[in-house]
Amino acid sequence: MKTTTKSDCRAALRRARLPDDDTLTRLLMTLRNREETHITAATLAREGDATPKRELEHHLQRLARHRLIGRVPCAATEPVYDTIPHPHSHLIYECTPRQIVDLHVSRETLLTLLQDLLTTHGAAVDVTIRIHAEANDGLPLPAGISTLPD
Repeated sequence: MKTTTKSDCRAALRRARLPDDDTLTRLLMTLRNREETHITAATLAREGDATPKRELEHHLQRLARHRLIGRVPCAATEPVYDTIPHPHSHLIYECTPRQIVDLHVSRETLLTLLQDLLTTHGAAVDVTIRIHAEANDGLPLPAGISTLPD
């Protein structure tokens, strides 16, 4: 089981230039100590967080904007957040029940997995690639890829 302390969370909030108040500290500690790494505000509320759902949504968005948690790009009706903040891959099964699997694999393994999925499932596979702004370092996008306006 993961154990992240209150002081670890307060330090992370300060590094992100967020207030290290009790609400954000408690929420970040709850998120980082969860076994399941993918969460929605509704799930947190159902699990007993006393904070109103709308306020939870606001706090989760704030933590994601400051890269203390991630946001899973999926077609869920509400945002799904990832307690693992560093970039990694996901395999998302959008059947019922929806399942999100973290992939901590090499590039080669990821490409092999993607090739296998495209071969076996074809049109049922959507691929989303997100390049984080700070990781891009101003590098140009590959040929044939354009950006969408903000």
